[in-house]
Parts: sequence; C-alpha cells; structure tokens
Amino acid sequence: MPTPYALAAYSAKNQERILSQCPDASDVRGFHAWLNVGRVVRNGQRGSKIVAPVMGGEGNSKVVTLKPAYVFDVTQTDERTARAASRSAGRPARRAGHLGQPREVPS
Repeated sequence: MPTPYALAAYSAKNQERILSQCPDASDVRGFHAWLNVGRVVRNGQRGSKIVAPVMGGEGNSKVVTLKPAYVFDVTQTDERTARAASRSAGRPARRAGHLGQPREVPS
C-alpha cells in the first residue's frame, strides 16, 4: 500500500473542497498519481474537484492561473493487478476463427 498522501498536502480551501465532496477522504491523489503507485481509479468513480495552479513565467516559478483538477480517494481505487484479473475473468473464451485465425469454409 502506498504511503498516504495526507490532506495536509493540499491548501486549506482545497481540503474543504475535498471533504465537502468526500467526507471520509484520507489518501487523495490525481488519476496519474494513482497509476504511478500501482493503483487504478475504478470505472465510474467521480473525483473531488479542486483547483490547481498553472505555473509559468520565467523558470516556471510563477502561478499564472488556476485550473480545475480532480482527485480520488484510495477507496475509489483498486490495485492494478487485481483489476486486470477481474476484467479478464468474465470474458468468454475466444472462438476459432476469431482475430484472423483461419476458418473452414463450407463447400
């Protein structure tokens, strides 16, 4: 399990936004941050909307604007390997002739 990315890492206003949308949030990260730690956001999950700074200017050290961003709680994610296994478990076996395999043609 990844080290929790505590709510304290976010601004007070973003903490308020997160907790108003997901009161039990504890470990929140963006979509790609979850992928980087081996987890994936489940299909259909709605993230908590926060605002993120867009850096620019000389040396990318100045906040030039804010943009909406979405974060997801750990309860909205699965381990990457578990999801892959569950996705393939329900698929039917491939039939002969599927995906370019030769099929017998009736005469």
